[in-house]
Amino acid sequence: MGLVAKWAAEDHDGVTRFPTRVFDLFFTPRMPEPYAGPTRRAWLWAVLAAVLVVFPGVEVLSALDGLAKVIEGHPVDPLGDYSALAVVVVVFFSGLPLVLVWAGLRLISDRMARLGLLARPARETAVATWWTFVWIFALGGVLEFGLGWLLTLVPGAARYTAHVDVGGGVSFGQLAAIGIPAAVSAGFAEEIVVLGFAYRMLERLGLSDRAILALLVALRLSYHLYYGVGALVLLPWAFLSVVYYRRYRRLWPLIIGHLLWDMFAILTSTSTLAQLVGLLTSGLLVAIGVAVAVVRWRRVRRGPLLTLAIPRPRPRWRAAQPRLPRTSVPHIPIGF
Repeated sequence: MGLVAKWAAEDHDGVTRFPTRVFDLFFTPRMPEPYAGPTRRAWLWAVLAAVLVVFPGVEVLSALDGLAKVIEGHPVDPLGDYSALAVVVVVFFSGLPLVLVWAGLRLISDRMARLGLLARPARETAVATWWTFVWIFALGGVLEFGLGWLLTLVPGAARYTAHVDVGGGVSFGQLAAIGIPAAVSAGFAEEIVVLGFAYRMLERLGLSDRAILALLVALRLSYHLYYGVGALVLLPWAFLSVVYYRRYRRLWPLIIGHLLWDMFAILTSTSTLAQLVGLLTSGLLVAIGVAVAVVRWRRVRRGPLLTLAIPRPRPRWRAAQPRLPRTSVPHIPIGF
């Protein structure tokens, strides 16, 4: 009980307490993977900066260009060009940061698998992916719609909200040809680099959980600035994904859920009816999730819902033990 009490001493305060308690009804908290050996902070900062400059650094520059178009009143298409070259560019700029993450982690005696990519039983991963999709992407989509509607009530907000025109004037085949690779690339690159890698590096640098949460949410929003003020609707998804990862340390459900969500959003972007069906489906999934949560909570309500705060990862190395001075008296072990 000593270790449990120590874990519980870390406060899940404010806005993180409620989603954490709901998530605990569906997911099992996991200890962070330890890292090997001490590393100089300068190396950690250098590796983190080198990766983030490539991604999402390049994406942020593109988003700022899109933001300028929003201010000028022009429509924005996040996919841009619909050519074979565009597919190559998307895959390259999503694959390059993954290679840099792998190389950077090797330099500091770490591995990509420890970010949350360890192999798990297929059934366990499928169940975790399903509930992750419900509680992060479907719920995030419903909340995004609600925030988007509230923004329409703010005077002047519409002027600085992007008119997103995905796939305008192209066939469904062209949209799928660029949209599917873009969705798959975004699922892997964003969750591994912007969430798993960035969280682990900032954690090793000693930043507090609150600081990491704020930084990663801001980082996630930074390369979506082409939405203008509308980028604020991504706050629920960005926030919930960090809260989820901090406690459960799993990336595969987030990667799969992200790419499926993006794929659906892109392929249905040209049909208002399909978007409405998607919103209603998301609402239904969230309603099912709430119903299951209520049933599971009633099963455990007789006792307090234990909320364990997962401690930070610790290095595998141990400090050298001091050597005892040699004496002429032999050491005789005494046991009971």
